[in-house]
Order: sequence, then structure tokens, then C-alpha cells
Amino acid sequence: MSRLASPPPQIAPWEWAEKHRILPKDSAEPGPMRATRTPWVKPITEAIINPFVREVITVQGSQTSKTDGVLLSTIGLHAHYYGSPMMLFAPTEDAISRISIRLHRMFESVPEIWDAVDKRNKSKYLFIVNSVPIILGWGGSASQVASQPAKIVLFDELDRLKDIPGEGNAWQLTKARKSTYIDGKHIGASSPTLGLVDDYRHSETGLIHWQVADPKKIISLSWQLWQEGTKGEFMLPCPHCGQYFAPKSKLLYFPSVDSPDIVQKQARLICPHCSAEIHPNHQYSMISKGLMICPGQWVENGQIMGEIPTNPIASFHVNGLCSPWLNWSERALQLWRVVKSGNKGRIQVALNTEFGELYGEQGESPPWESIAEQRHESNYEMGEIPEPVQVLTAGVDVQRDRLVVVVMGWAVNDGQLEGYVVQYEELLGKTHYDDVWDMLQASYFDSDINGMFIREIGVDSGFNPSSLDRDRPNRNIIYDYCRRKPRAVATKGASRVMDKPFSASKVDVSQRGKQEKRGLTLWTLDTDFLKREVYARLQWDLTRAGRWHYPKNLPLQFFKELTAEQLTDTGQWVATGANHVLDAVVINYFLALKLRLAKTLHPKTIAAQPVRPTKSPPQQVRKVVHGDDFY
Repeated sequence: MSRLASPPPQIAPWEWAEKHRILPKDSAEPGPMRATRTPWVKPITEAIINPFVREVITVQGSQTSKTDGVLLSTIGLHAHYYGSPMMLFAPTEDAISRISIRLHRMFESVPEIWDAVDKRNKSKYLFIVNSVPIILGWGGSASQVASQPAKIVLFDELDRLKDIPGEGNAWQLTKARKSTYIDGKHIGASSPTLGLVDDYRHSETGLIHWQVADPKKIISLSWQLWQEGTKGEFMLPCPHCGQYFAPKSKLLYFPSVDSPDIVQKQARLICPHCSAEIHPNHQYSMISKGLMICPGQWVENGQIMGEIPTNPIASFHVNGLCSPWLNWSERALQLWRVVKSGNKGRIQVALNTEFGELYGEQGESPPWESIAEQRHESNYEMGEIPEPVQVLTAGVDVQRDRLVVVVMGWAVNDGQLEGYVVQYEELLGKTHYDDVWDMLQASYFDSDINGMFIREIGVDSGFNPSSLDRDRPNRNIIYDYCRRKPRAVATKGASRVMDKPFSASKVDVSQRGKQEKRGLTLWTLDTDFLKREVYARLQWDLTRAGRWHYPKNLPLQFFKELTAEQLTDTGQWVATGANHVLDAVVINYFLALKLRLAKTLHPKTIAAQPVRPTKSPPQQVRKVVHGDDFY
């Protein structure tokens, strides 16, 4: 009787779980639940008991205890102390059946709850504790949604719940179920699905956060809701510089080799602040010191400084790289395998579930007008070389009656390779004759641009103009030209899916039919990959390190041709107009990767950004794109 008269303790679900939960033998770590193994569970479940919070959204990767640590512990606490009517939804009947078994085990392991469970009830989709129902349902189950009010409504894998036919989204519909409770809660845990999102460096704290994207670019419901909330991210401290950062798949380095053993042995996490390589041995120590940080907050002496934004929606993100049960080497191997397969479906599943990140096609054509507007932010004209530029490259697209030339300058800013368009020109002339090639020689091989020579010039050999020459139809004028020019590089777009962005092969053959070791090298480009990367960079924010720059007098035709291809739903690139500039820019980007410029150039600070706390200047970084080490 005294227990019934005593007020329930004011504790968070994670505290209740540490006191009462015993995990079964088939769990990742059987025995008493320890929140210290998954420290992000603390701020997430503390938000659940915050009286000012009405909705809690957590977007997480696999093996991060979103179901057990967040949802089931929340149900356990409220069933034990508060007698709250609850509803829990999962995407399918099979998924909710498995959760029902886990919930049954949890109740059995807590005598105070098990004694209060109505044993006469035989439904696996209903638990009655102290005469209060806990209803389990699955996506599309309208009868379950409309059954009765509930104080706590929980969703597991929110993004994968189907809409209820004729009624709409289950998350929105179930809000009416808790309307009679002034302290009712809506709680959703999920790995995300589709969307296009970038990150940015906070202008005051220097920490890197996910950027709030246009909702039209986000299909994932959980990510849309996350953007509407406090936007907390679980960050780890770099063991080298001490700065906190959120681990992401793009920061996971592994070599581009065909050996899974080498991939696992050499996998490292790259710190975005100091560019140091972090060995997996540091993983568990970093996780134990991790903190949930919102935009505008920072860390001093291991403590979060700054206030959590006032918002009735508390939202959190936890990357799968934070999991204590799967090390970075294993994550790297998983990513290497799916990237190597080239299967977009497998890549999406890996990013969504393993890492808790959105998957999006980074190749949709941006409007050329918005890119052209960036000229007005520039302080240089065509033919001038901006002060940060250290190396020039040129890309040449070959047409029947002209050579389209784009010269780009390259620099490293805050660890990111940054591009500057220096020159754009069309050399007119029939390309199966030597005249126009002599113009290219005089203007770009023999001459400097403001005292700087072009390091390498890539020439597209996909179209052989010699086929138009009746006198010498079997000649390849592009190959012949590149043989004579040490700085000329012959390129060609791939007609198949490649497992890396580019590859080299010899095209000259001896009289015995063998490749000449000193013959011409043809570089085959994965144009699908390179175009996606180019288009992604075109849309980077103007304040972001690594963006591209354009001279203020660059013609509008340049921008129209730069964005003149669209990526269809079938994964094919379709030209919507003349696309010669895009091909030339793609060649420039390939040359920057081939020359390892992100690693070999000296970093320069182009635009100072205030940070708190003060961090050391950025060092050179080995950039990784889709898991391939290009440098």
C-alpha cells in the first residue's frame, strides 16, 4: 500500500533500464543494461520525460540501440511507474511480432511489471499492465490507429511505415490519439531513406553540422521531422586535436584495392578539423566521451556549452559509426563491398541502415541561373589567376568544328580542394585539320597565363574527327597530338559501370601485338561518377570551403552548357542542350584527382572563419569519395 501511495520516481528511461533491465542471451551484450555503452541514449530518453517536449525524433544507424535503448526502455518505465496507455507501431506485422517477443521478455525480467501483466490476455499485439493497455500495430493498420487514445505513441522504423489507405500518414494521424493527454508524447526512431543534404561549418563554434535542406529534396519523413526539431548530433572528440565532430561515411577512409584484408587493416576515420587519421583502436574511448551537440553549442573541458534551442520537437542523429559493437574496420569493409558492386540499391541500404545517412542522387541538374549569380561574388576576371591558385589544368572537348577549352585553377582551402574557372574559350576550326590544333598549341601549351603554365591538358577522344578526313580516315589526330605533347592527356568516357573514377591503359601496340610500355596512355573516365561529383559541388553554399569560383565576366553560355544534362530515374544522363562545357569541366576535375592536388597542394586559408574554441590550422587531408582513395 505504501508503494502505491508513493509518487513515482522522476527518472529517465535510461536510468530505469540500468536499474531493472536484464538483456537476454541473444542480445549483443547479455546481462544488465548499461547506458554507458550507448551514451547517446541518455539525452534522447531524457528528452522523453521533459515536460516541454511533445515529440522526440531520433535518426540512427544500425547497432545503436534505437529500439531496445530508446523505445522499449520508454515503455518499461511508463508501464512500471506511470500506468500510461501506449501504442507502438512497426512497418510490418512480422516486425511488430519480433518486437512483441522482445517486449514480453522485458516484462518477464522485471518482476514488478510481470506481476501486473494480465496473463489471461493471449494476444501478442496487446499487453495489459495494471488494467492499462499497450497496443502494438503495424503500418497501414487503420483499425489499430483508430482503436483508442494513448498517452505515449511510439514508432519503430518510422520511414518504412506505409500510409494508411484513404487516411494518410500514420505519424500525423496518431497525434489525435494523445490529444486528451496534456503531457502526451510522440516518439519516432528510424534509419532514414532518400534525400539530398549537405553539411556546413557553424560560423561561431567551428563545429560541422548537417545543413537544413529544402524539404522538397527530402523524402525521408524521419529526416524531415529531425530538421524541424533541435537537430542534435552525437559527436566524438578527435584524439589528436580534441575537437568534436560527427562521424560520417565520407570521413571513413579505406584504400582502393581488391583485398578485403587490406581494406580492414588500413581503414581509418579522418578528422575534419585537423585531417589526422584516427585508428579504430581509439573508437571505444571516443564513444565514451561522446556528446549530443546542437547547432550553436560547443564543448569546453568536456562539457557542452550553450543552450539547447527552445523547441517542442527534440531531434537527434546518431551515425552507425558510433556503435560500440561494430568497429570502423568492419563498417569500411561493408561499404567497400557495396561500392565495389556498383549496385545503387545496396549502396542506399548501407548508407541508410548502417550509417544512418540519407541516400540521394548527387547529380540532378541545378538551374543555370542560380550558378551564374555566383559571378557577382567574384573579384577576378577571365585570364586572371586568383591569389590562392597554385596549379592550372585544362579540359578540351572536341567537336567537328571547334575545340571547347576550359582552364581551371586549383587550391586547398580548409582541407578541401577548391576550383577556380580561369579561362573559357572556343577555338573555331575543322578539327580533322591541324590548324585548330596549332591554335591550341600556341594558346595553351606554348604560352603561360599570367606567368603560370598549365600543368596538364586533358583532351576528350570520344569523338575522332579524323573520320571526316577522306585522305587519312584511319588516323587518330587526337592520339597523334597527345603523343607529341608531354603535358597532353587523352581521355575517354566509359561505356560501362566502373569500380573507380578512372583507369589507365596503353593504346599503342607493337608489331607482335603487345602493348607498348612507352606508348600513349588512354585514361578512361567514369563520367557518371564524375558528373555527380561536379553537380554536387555546383550547389555548395558560398561560404563552404571547397566550392567553385567563376570570373565575373564569364559568359552565360558557360553556365547553360555546364548544367545541360539531367539524370533520369533510370540512372541515365540525358543532354538538354549543348553540353561541351560540362565535358571540359569533368576532365578538369579528373585531372585534379589524377594529380593528387588535394594532398600535394599547400593549404591556404582563403576566408577566415571565427571559431570557438580556437583550433589549429587545417592540414592536408586524404579525401575519400565513395570509399576510393584517389590520392
